[in-house]
Amino acid sequence: MVAAAAGCVLCCFCSAWIAVIFTAVGIHNMGDFLNKADAWDASTMWQQATCEVLASGVSCTDKETRSTCSGYKAGAMPSSKPPVFLTEQIAVCPGTYWCAKEGEICHCNGEITYAPELFDGYVYTVPSSEMAYKVASSSTWKCGTDQSGKPYAVDPAPWHVKHCWCTPQGILDILKKHDDSTLHKKECSEAANFDFDQPARRLKEGPQAVKHVDTEEDEEEDDEELIESEHQEDAGPRALLSRHMVDAAPARSLKGDTRRRRTYSYTPWALVSLKTESFDSLDAEEGNRQISCAYEYGVPVASSAQYTSDGPYSGPVWEVEKLAKKWGNVSTRPCWIRTRGEAGERLASCAVALEKPGSLKDKAEGSIQGAWSFLWIVLGLAVFCTGLLGVAVVFIAKTLQEHQEGSRTQQEGLMNNTGN
Repeated sequence: MVAAAAGCVLCCFCSAWIAVIFTAVGIHNMGDFLNKADAWDASTMWQQATCEVLASGVSCTDKETRSTCSGYKAGAMPSSKPPVFLTEQIAVCPGTYWCAKEGEICHCNGEITYAPELFDGYVYTVPSSEMAYKVASSSTWKCGTDQSGKPYAVDPAPWHVKHCWCTPQGILDILKKHDDSTLHKKECSEAANFDFDQPARRLKEGPQAVKHVDTEEDEEEDDEELIESEHQEDAGPRALLSRHMVDAAPARSLKGDTRRRRTYSYTPWALVSLKTESFDSLDAEEGNRQISCAYEYGVPVASSAQYTSDGPYSGPVWEVEKLAKKWGNVSTRPCWIRTRGEAGERLASCAVALEKPGSLKDKAEGSIQGAWSFLWIVLGLAVFCTGLLGVAVVFIAKTLQEHQEGSRTQQEGLMNNTGN
C-alpha cells in the first residue's frame, strides 16, 4: 500500500516538472515569435488598400516530411464565385489543388504539375516559370507521365514521393484575365519570410533608416544574381526540390508510416488583385493592377505557426476554412500592403495582409498569456507534488527506522530469552 502511494507521488512529481519544463521552453519560443510579430506589425511598415478577392483556400503541409497532408480527398474546382477551396481540398495559391499520388489517376481539366510539393508551409517550392513538369489535361491523367503519356525521363526529386497538382481551367482563366506575369509567389514568400525572421536587421530601424541604398558593388552582385537566376530558368528539366526541402524533407514511403505522430500546419490564403498605385509606384498608370497571394498577416510562416493539428479533420481545420470562406464571401475588402523591407521595397505587393496590422501581435500576446497561466498552474502542481514527495520520503524513512528498531528489539529479546 505504501509502495503504491509512493509510486503515485513520484509519478506526479515527474509529470508536473516535465510539464513545467516544456511549458517554459514553449513560452521562450513564444517570446521569440512575439518579438517578430511586434516588429512585423509596426504600423509605419504598412499601407492600407482595397483588394479584389479572386479566389481563396487553405493549404496543408506535413511539418515532418515537408510534403502534402495525407488523409484528405482529392480536390475539385469550386462552383462558388469567387472560388473558395475547402481545407480538405489541399489547395495552394492561386488555386492549385492536390489530385493524385504518382502512379495514380488525376482528375483535372486544366494544367497538372508533377512535384513532391508546391508549398512547404514557408515558401513555394516550384517556380511559376517551371514548365518541364507540367502537362495539359482535359479529363484524367496518370500522375507521373509527360504530355506524350510516357514517364518523365528525368525524376524531379529522386527518392521522394511525388504528387500531381491540378490548376483547373477556371483558375487559369482568372490568371489570364488578370495578367499572371505580376504573380511572383515563390519570390514573394521568400522575401516576406526573410523580413519576418530578421526583425533586428530591417524592422527595428526607423522608417527613414530602412530605406535601402545600394553601393556599386551591391548592384554588381545583384546583377550577377539576376543573370544566374535567368540562366537557371532557361535550363531544361531539372530537380524541383529547393535547397530548403533537400535539407529538411526525408524520403518517405508511398504508403506512409501510420505509426508516427503527424503534425499538420495550415495556411489560409487568398488570391487578390489591387491597383499598382497602392505601392506608390511612380510609373504606374491609372487603372493598372497586380495580383498577389495574400495571407491573414501578410506572411505565410505566421499562419503555419499558428494553425497546427495532429492529423486530418482535427484541430483548427474548421477555423482556417472559416477564414477562407469569409474572405471569399465578398468581392472586395480592405487589405494592407507592406511598403518596407525586402518584400516592400524590392518586390512590390509581396506581403499583403487581410487582417489589420497589430492582429498578429495581439494573437501572440494572447497565446503567451495563456501559456503563462498554464505555467503557474503546473508550477503549483509541481510544488505540491514536490511537497508530497518530501512527506512520502520522510514517512518511508521513519517507517524503515521503526522497522529496524523493532527488529533490533525483537533480536535482543530473543537473545535474552536464550540466555535465561
